[in-house]
Amino acid sequence: MKPGDRSCALAGALTVTLEIEDCITILHGPPGCCHRFPLGQIVDPARVMVTGMTEKEVVFGGEGLLTETIRQAGERRPGMIAVISSCIAGVIGDDAVALCRELETEAFLLAIPADGFLTGGFYAGIQGAMEALIKDFLPQSPGPVRTDTVNILGEKNLAVDEEDSFREMARLLGLLGLRVGARFVRQTSSRRLQEAGRACLNIVRDPAIGSLAAELLHNAYGTPYLDGGYPSGRKETAAWLRTVAGLTGRRAEEVIDAEEARYNQLLGDLRKDLGGRRAAVEEAWVQPWLIELLAELGMEMVLWGKGALPADLILAVSPLGDYPPSSVFAPLPTVPPAGYTGPLALAAAWRRRLGRAMEGWRADVRRKSLSF
Repeated sequence: MKPGDRSCALAGALTVTLEIEDCITILHGPPGCCHRFPLGQIVDPARVMVTGMTEKEVVFGGEGLLTETIRQAGERRPGMIAVISSCIAGVIGDDAVALCRELETEAFLLAIPADGFLTGGFYAGIQGAMEALIKDFLPQSPGPVRTDTVNILGEKNLAVDEEDSFREMARLLGLLGLRVGARFVRQTSSRRLQEAGRACLNIVRDPAIGSLAAELLHNAYGTPYLDGGYPSGRKETAAWLRTVAGLTGRRAEEVIDAEEARYNQLLGDLRKDLGGRRAAVEEAWVQPWLIELLAELGMEMVLWGKGALPADLILAVSPLGDYPPSSVFAPLPTVPPAGYTGPLALAAAWRRRLGRAMEGWRADVRRKSLSF
């Protein structure tokens, strides 16, 4: 089981279909199972329907109930209807795939074989949904290749800062004269997805999510792909730009030179306030991008718990315990910040935290001086 893969395939598939703006998703299962996800926080309830299986359907089958729910969804005139089955539907033998192929609907009807834990965990559900889209929904002949268009595959839909990462990647691609076509699958429509086969390159954001889709699209359309995820920091981003340029017949050196100059200017400004500071880092999160960033800022990196405290900054994913009064905790992202600007934006946040801490200290001194 992959790290974080502790939920069922239904949940993973749902994170994919919810990103298709004109899609209604039908969860085929009992209310208790299908309502256990925090849908109210992330989903318009009008875009998710639940068949609501009861003991009657468990005994006699739930395909009739699913057929009626599909009919009700069709009345809303969506571009697509996606059906995701739960464990119960899989156990009793409801064949949602066969049913969806037989029914005639105005909207495209897509069945995703993700019968809860029977299919696997969260990532299995994501991959099942993307595989169903590629094999059953995308056209065999999408049209001529667009030499200025790339797709992004396997974005992390539940990551808080995913849009920040996307904007940085889209900015860098734009500097190479490339635009993002389909986001497979995030904040898109069924129409945009159908043009995924026209891109000249597919870029995988998260290999755990997007590598399978990249391989399937390569098999279907011959589209080359760049795997390995987004770059983070100066060295990785420069190498990534050269690779993308080579795969798309472009030149990257002028772009890299301009970005390096911009990076150095921003870095110099941050170094004035952060240079010489000590950062204690949780050992499990020491990564190349972070080592590079701290070194370029002129900061000293030590490992948390190795006797090197006190430190100005405590860098960890979550608070580790009690800190000396002179230390400030700053959270590290679980996903490395993307490109050139991602790490610098994080460093700017550290500067703000340290600045607020200093201002708080000065305010305390002022209050104490007034009390004498």
